[in-house]
Amino acid sequence: MGDMRLRYRRVYFILMVILFSVIAFGVIAYSLGWRYSTSGYGFQKVGSITVSTQPRDASIFVDGQLFSKTTPATINNLLAQTYQITIHKDGYYDWSRAIPAHQDKVSRIPEITLLKKQSTLDPSILGSFTNVAIAPSQERFIATTNQTIALYTLIQPQPVWNMPVDQYPTDVLWSPDEQYVLVSFSSSPAILLTAENGRSISVADITPASFLKMYWSAPESDILYGQTEDSLLRINIFQRTVTPANNLSLEYYADDMLIYRSAEKLGIYNAIGQLQSSLPIPRTHTISVNVKNKTTYLIIDQTEETLFAYDPSSHAYQQAPERVQQAEWSPNNTHLLLRNAHEIWHLDLSEESRELIIRTSEDISQAAWLMDSEYVIYQTEGRLTITETQGPERNEYTLTPGSLAQWAVLPLHHSVLLRGTDGISILSL
Repeated sequence: MGDMRLRYRRVYFILMVILFSVIAFGVIAYSLGWRYSTSGYGFQKVGSITVSTQPRDASIFVDGQLFSKTTPATINNLLAQTYQITIHKDGYYDWSRAIPAHQDKVSRIPEITLLKKQSTLDPSILGSFTNVAIAPSQERFIATTNQTIALYTLIQPQPVWNMPVDQYPTDVLWSPDEQYVLVSFSSSPAILLTAENGRSISVADITPASFLKMYWSAPESDILYGQTEDSLLRINIFQRTVTPANNLSLEYYADDMLIYRSAEKLGIYNAIGQLQSSLPIPRTHTISVNVKNKTTYLIIDQTEETLFAYDPSSHAYQQAPERVQQAEWSPNNTHLLLRNAHEIWHLDLSEESRELIIRTSEDISQAAWLMDSEYVIYQTEGRLTITETQGPERNEYTLTPGSLAQWAVLPLHHSVLLRGTDGISILSL
């Protein structure tokens, strides 16, 4: 009996030594940063991710779980895998990105500048609009529905004036000096509204001609151009006179440039109909003038997705090899944004460098510069994404406004106007 007890004691002692050794090994391994991966990779050394924000004290979520500390903070004991890090602070837009953690390494996220939420317009007052036309000064805008046309400013929610209409406006154009607003309809003559008080004048009171499209003249704020089926008419609002501008067919108008088409060429004319240059683009191709700076126009042949750069001062043009659907100068005219269906490229003309900013499997429908050329904002399937243009690891912000229908950059205010079914708001950067 005594031998049996002694044998049990020895076995118990050995088991306790083994258990203690396992626990001690586990404690030591844990203290040295080893963890067991349930994904089938065995034991791994853990890593860390450091997060800092401006402003500070933002909440951190790791794969949807709230972290115990606010920014700046280091998230420790992370297995070598990718984590969805989300930063939240009241009054700011959430920042989110998939960040990989590495064994026995610290992954440092560059300091995140959170984007402040600021809405100077009350969506409950504004209601739902079908279109927004921003004035050149970016201080006010026209909002339209199928029943009203109203003028708003960026600093007050109530309309300056509001006038009823009996059909949906198809186009709204501000005059360059913001004195007038041209409103076109599908089945009735266009009207001119005085921006100060909303007083209206029917274009039919000036001329009975039926226009396919109308344009403002940039050099002369009281001059309209009207395109009929076979000619272009010059309309003087004050004098109420109508004269032929050119007997060619107008294709596009942008600021002080008129574009006409023939069977084989595209002609670029100034605002008074004088030929400046011509490009070998046949009528069968669709032309869009996307942007310009003080010396260069960018023209895209949308069928071939070929970009033509045209210099009005020297009447020279150059065909670029890039396949593009949109081209846009930065406000200081030193950077160029090129977009196709799935990519956004950044061209730094001062450094003569080219860099791919975005490549995605989703269709990119629109893109624009923000903060001069520090950020790019682009739209994919109703979602807006803001990304930095500089640095190897770029901060990125995803905005999902309700039922996004229209957005426009307000560079003078470092803001973005967002229009959805729930109203209009301003994102301040």
